[in-house]
Amino acid sequence: RLQCGLIGRAYALLRPGGQMVYSTCSAREEENEDVVRYLLETEGGRGARALPAQVPVGEGTNLVGRGSLEGTLRFRPNVGVDGDDITTGGGFFLARIRKVEDASNCEDYHPPIQRPA
Repeated sequence: RLQCGLIGRAYALLRPGGQMVYSTCSAREEENEDVVRYLLETEGGRGARALPAQVPVGEGTNLVGRGSLEGTLRFRPNVGVDGDDITTGGGFFLARIRKVEDASNCEDYHPPIQRPA
């Protein structure tokens, strides 16, 4: 629930056309793809779109793989180049999200900014 609140708040602060990256140091799907799915389901009507995430190194190796949600990436530092488990480490996750500029119902949407009292 905390993750969903954080990603929702970050998305609300994006201007139309803006992009954000959601990244965790977890290998758990409920902290990664499920949180991004939640955002896309709740904010999709306001222009939330997942973009393909890309990294300059590691693609095509066992170290970087595709997440279960299209366009997301998983980093597995515990997997060696030959596929052997080389450490007891966890993993990392990366998703790139954009607020569409011309979504009909987000053009005039300006999220309220709440300042601490």
